[in-house]
Amino acid sequence: MNIIAGETFNTCVRMGNLVVVIVVLIAAAKVVVVVVVVVVVVVVVVVVVVVVALAAAALVEVVVVVEE
Repeated sequence: MNIIAGETFNTCVRMGNLVVVIVVLIAAAKVVVVVVVVVVVVVVVVVVVVVVALAAAALVEVVVVVEE
């Protein structure tokens, strides 16, 4: 009887560990998703800033040429 109880307990522990691992993986996945989203947002912002800066520089050059 004790052997059966022990095996059942071990099985429960294994299942518990599996659940913990799954929860940890899900949490890690969420962190990865958040990091990816943040990186994408930062890259987009940088690209927009660069494009705006280049456009502004081009406009300034055009204005200078027109004034001359």
